[in-house]
Amino acid sequence: MDKYLSDKIKVLSFVLIILVVFLHSYNLSKNTIDSFDLNHFIQNFISNGVSRIAVPLFFLISGYLFFKDKPCSVLDFKNKFKKRFYSLVIPFVFWSSLGILTFFLLQLIPNLTKFFTNKLIISFNYIDFLNTLVINPIPFQLWFIRDLIVLILISPLLNFILKKFNLFFICSIFILWFIIPTFYIFTSESMLFFSIGASFSIRYQLITTFQIQNKYIKYMVYFYLILLIVKT
Repeated sequence: MDKYLSDKIKVLSFVLIILVVFLHSYNLSKNTIDSFDLNHFIQNFISNGVSRIAVPLFFLISGYLFFKDKPCSVLDFKNKFKKRFYSLVIPFVFWSSLGILTFFLLQLIPNLTKFFTNKLIISFNYIDFLNTLVINPIPFQLWFIRDLIVLILISPLLNFILKKFNLFFICSIFILWFIIPTFYIFTSESMLFFSIGASFSIRYQLITTFQIQNKYIKYMVYFYLILLIVKT
């Protein structure tokens, strides 16, 4: 990957991080959501509109970067799995375990137990523990890393499918995105955009030669903003 493209991805990632912050800054209550004012409109427009593009683009970038070296052999994927184990799996397990431990300690305090409406940690069986550790972590933001881990585990299969049935597969996942948005261990949204990024990387010439005229970019941005305003 050349320096120009690398710098572009870094700048885009920084912007997306800011959008994620806005995405989680939405604080309109259910009781006031129906009353319209400028504050509500701006919060809803930014957090539930503009910022929603951040997570899909992060998955797209992740898919592109994972496949940028065009891994083909078992050894290629083994090396990538090893790197992702240290950068994804270990942090995921650590923070998810810390969430469980924090809740467990808080639930030992009698006056705080009433604030926990779900099953107490002390009553967990092995299945409950594994489900909370891996599938539904207490720090819910970890769902992004959980999905990414699953996608990387099946990346050899994705690599084969995208080489053989690229457009058909992506179109199928796009339709599935509307029908079944969430599977048990990952979302169809993550699969769709990770696959799109992987497709760009596998077919590298597309991202280096594909260009859109400025006027079309302008029309696309206008169209997107109009849709957000109407939705808001």
